[in-house]
Parts: sequence; structure tokens; C-alpha cells
Amino acid sequence: MITVLDQSTETFINQLLVVRPLYTFPPKRESPLPETFKLRLLQLFSLKGHLRAGLGRVESPGHPFHGLCANFGDVTTATSNKTANFTDKPAYCFSVSLSDQEPTLYPIGAPWMPMEETRYSGLAQIVAEGFSFPMLRHRCLPAALRAQVAKIPSAIDGMTRYFPCDVLLKNGERVDRVCFVPELPYLLSWGRWPQEGANNWISLVDVASVEESRFRLPLQFAQTLYDAGESGMGYLLFTVVFDDGSQAAYCLGNGSIDFLDYPTNKGPRNVVNVAPHAGRSDPNLRHGADYRWCLYSEAL
Repeated sequence: MITVLDQSTETFINQLLVVRPLYTFPPKRESPLPETFKLRLLQLFSLKGHLRAGLGRVESPGHPFHGLCANFGDVTTATSNKTANFTDKPAYCFSVSLSDQEPTLYPIGAPWMPMEETRYSGLAQIVAEGFSFPMLRHRCLPAALRAQVAKIPSAIDGMTRYFPCDVLLKNGERVDRVCFVPELPYLLSWGRWPQEGANNWISLVDVASVEESRFRLPLQFAQTLYDAGESGMGYLLFTVVFDDGSQAAYCLGNGSIDFLDYPTNKGPRNVVNVAPHAGRSDPNLRHGADYRWCLYSEAL
């Protein structure tokens, strides 16, 4: 949920804030998150009458980011709160960019850094010194599961990395078609959590092991579709070509590309190509297969 900063945050101008990185853009499994650092708040910015962004400078001697200029915004909470601050109502996360260069200002007044000028860009929590960071909603992957998930070829859509899995639960049940996703990109992409306890979600605490899904759309084709973007507001239209020359057209919502409803006697091994945005006039448009989400935290 996108929210705003309350007026109490203005009292922290020229004071130090503590910043804990949670997620790096673009997503990289191999790169460790930067260590927590301190930021001197220099200015806050209002958008349409609400405090929504800030500018500061890193003051953490010995830290790789020391001396960098920082801007932050896109305040996000994981609850229904409409306001956040740096103390008793800390934001779930901010979008943070760091650079050697001062940011430019949009005509509406918000700071902005071109991606090519940033030394770091990602999501982070920001609180005043002496205050606690907000709790993450989901657990981190245990070491064994983290190693298993890391082996699964995963497509990237914007800042979200999707891991299509088949799962063995601790009770011995097998659950096919489960999409593992880090919680922060999921929240920012979808704006809400999956309904816990519903049939579209499983808890990480119930998972014994994972492997690459036998039913996924092969990675190279899924990535082609994610890279092509939406065909319309909130949906993707595309045609899948199979090894016998037959085709099937699909219309799917965002985030459901990885698990298709394949025609009879067809499956991932039969896919030879995909055509983004093709098949709009096909009278037999197909949809995605049922699947579930499993969210986890990437922050330690």
C-alpha cells in the first residue's frame, strides 16, 4: 500500500537516520545486500500536498556508501496505515537511490536520479536512531531451501524474480505449480498480500523441499513474454508454437505466465516459440493453470 509521511518527519531534518537495505535493483541472487548505514536528512519533498520523498547524504565512515547523495521516496506500508514516520509508525520500505551526483528535480518537485548515475538502487527501511525497524511479514528461506531455490532458472519481470516450483510439504503432500517470490517485490507489484489460508497461497513454514516445476513455461519463452510487457492494462496476450506446428493463444493476467493450461498431449517440452501480443482474434483463447504463491523475505 502506497502511503505518505506525517508531519513529525520534518523534525528530523539535519538529523541522522538509520537505513537498512532490503532489496537491490535489479534483482541479483549473487550480490549480498549492503550493510546498514546512516543518512543525514537534508530535505523533504511534498507531492500534491503530501510528504512523499526525501534527500540526504550518507554519513557512515568506513561504509562503501559514505559521502554519497541519497534520495528516497515511494513510501510503502504492509498494513492499512495511511501515514508513516521514522519512529512509532515506521514505513515498511522506501525506494532508495545513491549517487555521487546531486539528483535533479522533477517539475512537480521530487528528486530523481538517472539509473546510469546511481551507485546503488533498491528498497530499504529508514528509522530514527534508537528506534526499531518494522518486522518483515514472511520468513527468510532456510539454508537448504535457499540452495534449492537458487538452482531454479527464474524469469525477471521488472524488479520481481519468479521461481516456478513443485513443492513437497512437511506432511508428505506434493503441491505442483508454486511460484516462489520475494515478499517486497510482490507487495510493490501487486499492492496487497495473497489471501493467507486461501487456495492460492502456501506458507513457507510448511515447505520441506522444492524443485523446478515440471509444468512451467520454459525460461527463455517466459522471459521473452515478460520482456515484451503488457498487451493491455493488466494482461498479456501471446501465442505459443509447439513442435508439431500447432499453436495456442493465451490471455493471462500479470504474474501467471509461468504456468500455462497446455492443450491435450502438450507440455513444456513441446514449446518451440512464443509470439508476444499475438492471438487477439483467436476464438479459443486459453488461460493459465491454477498455481499458488509462496512468499519469503530476502533480508536477514
